[in-house]
Amino acid sequence: MAARRVKRESGAPRSPALQYVEPPEVRAQGVASVVLVRVQVDAQGLLSRYDIVRGPELLQNVVRQCLREHWREFNAARQPDGTPIAWVWVQPFQFRARNL
Repeated sequence: MAARRVKRESGAPRSPALQYVEPPEVRAQGVASVVLVRVQVDAQGLLSRYDIVRGPELLQNVVRQCLREHWREFNAARQPDGTPIAWVWVQPFQFRARNL
């Protein structure tokens, strides 16, 4: 069954808060950019797939590691009648330049 797109206002749960560590080379280069990731969660609330939409390769690796380590479970999205459903959204990961 294909995942359905669910708008946040229709009851899709928020994504979990993330804390990720930038590799020293990212910090040293002062890289600033956004990595966009399409995330798919199944009806049980488990991460079933993610695809990098765009972003620098150096930062994509940081995001992949973060997703593997921290984004495994979510509260399942639900239809108005309470039935759990799969959902898909695009999540931005923002990196700010800081080479201090």
